[in-house]
Amino acid sequence: MAHREKQPSVRVGALNFDGTQEFRPAAAAVTPIAFTTLAAARTATIVPGPLPAVDHAEMQAKPVSHMWMLYAALGAAAILVYYLLPKAGLAQALLLTSVNASAVVAAIRAALRTSRLNRLVWIALAASMALSTLANGPYYLYPLITGHAVHFPGPVDVLWLLTYPCFVVALLAIGKQRRGGHQGDLLDAAIMTVAGGTLMWLFVIGPSIRAPGESIFEHMVSAAYPTMDLIVFAVLVRLSLSGLSKSGASRLLVASFIALLAADIVYAVGILNGTYAFGGPTDGLWMASYLLIGVAATHPTARVFPRLPTTARIQVNKSRLGSLCLAVLVGPLLLVFDGKDVVIVAAASALSFLLVMARMTELNWSLAALGVELEEQATTDALTGLLNRSAFNHAIAAALKESHERVGMLMIDLDEFKRVNDLAGHSSGDALLVEVAQRMRNIGRSTDIMARLGGDEFAVLVTGQTDPTKLGERLIEALDVRFLVGGRTFSIGASVGFVMARAGMEPELLTQEADIAMYAAKDRGKNRLVAFTPSMYTEIVDDQDFANELEIAVERNEIRLEYQPIVRLEDEAIVGYEALARWTHPRFGAVPPDRFIPAAEASGAILPLGRWVLRTALHDLTRIDVTRETALTMNVNVSAVQLLEPAFAYEVGTALEKAGVSGEHLVLEITEGAFIDEKSIAGDQLRELRALGIRISVDDFGTGYSSLAYLQRLPVEELKIARLFVDGIGKGHAEGSAARAIIRMCDALSLRCIAEGVERAEQIAPLREAGCEFAQGFHFGRPVPIEKVLELRRLSQVGNDAPGLALQLAGAA
Repeated sequence: MAHREKQPSVRVGALNFDGTQEFRPAAAAVTPIAFTTLAAARTATIVPGPLPAVDHAEMQAKPVSHMWMLYAALGAAAILVYYLLPKAGLAQALLLTSVNASAVVAAIRAALRTSRLNRLVWIALAASMALSTLANGPYYLYPLITGHAVHFPGPVDVLWLLTYPCFVVALLAIGKQRRGGHQGDLLDAAIMTVAGGTLMWLFVIGPSIRAPGESIFEHMVSAAYPTMDLIVFAVLVRLSLSGLSKSGASRLLVASFIALLAADIVYAVGILNGTYAFGGPTDGLWMASYLLIGVAATHPTARVFPRLPTTARIQVNKSRLGSLCLAVLVGPLLLVFDGKDVVIVAAASALSFLLVMARMTELNWSLAALGVELEEQATTDALTGLLNRSAFNHAIAAALKESHERVGMLMIDLDEFKRVNDLAGHSSGDALLVEVAQRMRNIGRSTDIMARLGGDEFAVLVTGQTDPTKLGERLIEALDVRFLVGGRTFSIGASVGFVMARAGMEPELLTQEADIAMYAAKDRGKNRLVAFTPSMYTEIVDDQDFANELEIAVERNEIRLEYQPIVRLEDEAIVGYEALARWTHPRFGAVPPDRFIPAAEASGAILPLGRWVLRTALHDLTRIDVTRETALTMNVNVSAVQLLEPAFAYEVGTALEKAGVSGEHLVLEITEGAFIDEKSIAGDQLRELRALGIRISVDDFGTGYSSLAYLQRLPVEELKIARLFVDGIGKGHAEGSAARAIIRMCDALSLRCIAEGVERAEQIAPLREAGCEFAQGFHFGRPVPIEKVLELRRLSQVGNDAPGLALQLAGAA
């Protein structure tokens, strides 16, 4: 570098050991540049993303290394020792160069150990540190050895200038790991860069160009250093604003660049004041910058820079807004307090103003787009694109308030949608819902308001003179066409209820009545259209009242059991009892079983009710037949809902054990309406129950499916002939033919046969002649409470007259 004896008042450069001045590789910068970079790095919205699967697994598999801590400690000690050594001596020069060289080794090691995606970062940093080491060695050692300064411009300047492109490449490679930036980030970075460039020009580049006694080439090289520094500053600000991961290596690298800028600041102040000397604070900051790169390279997170997800468009927070305001005010403040390079500073201020206006415009567009997006999310079903429940309710209210025409509502529920989810999966179910929405759009008019209320439930609001029933019929027809989803074909159908709005009707009532009509359509066979009538509302409310009351009826002792005897026709002796549930409600009075049992099954209250009936009946059996010498049985009715409970067989076994009753004394009655598939869960339950010795009986045989298949495949041992057929016995041959046929079938299948509903004496002889062994009915006894059964049994035991007991029961009550 050329030896020059001149005052360092107008250009920034390094002082040689003989007191002359020339440019250092790390270009000078002023304090606001470093402040802006630090603020950008600290205030940028940072959203860490998941690590790539392979790298994350690798980091999980290997133990965390603490080499970086040791390296950092040794580096900090080296910086401390640096200031304890004689200033401007060989030891200081060697130590600074050694710290620089150690960062080269650390960066090369990181490049060899990292993933291919991040290798470029460490290769670029290793190259920059290597170039800096090759430049620092001659720059500090050459004057000590020869007594002469390094020539300027010279090979050392080429090495230093090449470090800047390496820094830019490293930053851009890190930027590939961040989320995609937005236009607002770019504008913010441009505003801050213009502010930094203005300061750089005013205090560094401008004085360098105007320095006397230099050639054009020397001016160009002098200006190249701060210009390259400004480029690095711009890239760093852009990267910081658009997001940096919170990994240790990322933070250490940001700290390294901040330390470099801080060194430039201290160096610039020293040059301008003529106080810079080798071995001062500036060199320690440069050493810290080298050290931080080495520490980052040895940190466990150096292998992976986590990829960051895309965040919301609007990222302006208070800290960023303050940094932008400070950057915008740089130009005007310089014009007021400095007055140098007025044209350039004014142009920079105008450019900052234009960038701020562009930023405000972009922000307004982002806010408008975000508002539209949020409104769509708030009012639209994400899956189908139809209105959601909230928006549909607002549409109903608006239609009822503003429309002077007819307003009708259709409530649509898919009939067999659950099968699609069960057989093809929920993704196929979602695809089917999207197709349903599309078919609805194709059929509806532009004035019809369509919505998905949730699950497989849709609704349509119809205004105008059009009859909504026609639209409902077209919807049923369209949804009855098969759907192809998940490689499978499904037929689902739809139940549609509709209602016409009345004057002064509230939106909630309109929705409720349409919903009631839809459920009525399901109850009447599905895949049909049903209009709302007031009687539907009364029926559904009553069912709901029963369901609610049933949940607490047992606790209030409103449910009781009555027992009806089952007799052997040969001698009319009692062989068992059937437990029959009775409910006396304080408000409704006596509620018949055919009223509350269906309600209990629909609401799920049948499960606790059934458990109570079973436990109570078994306990009462132990009171009726204390000695068990007569082998009485207890028949208990079981709902199909109970059989579908996986733990039902276990619960029955537990109840038998607690009551101390063996399975042979229990008969469980099921109805044909339940029609149980032998491969279903219920079929498995019946086999488990039979294994406990429990007898399975089919109640009201002949009124349901009457399938011989389940009689042969399921463990059924008993049939109870429905009263409808037994009533014909004794009236003539033709009237009793159905009952006699069932009795003959039982004999062929070795099934026990019980005739239900025997109420007349003339029915007994024909039943005996037909081969029926057992009977039940009012002729033998009406259902009575347990206390009455116990009393009559005591009287019978005193007289030792079993047939007489049946006759007494018949006359009881």
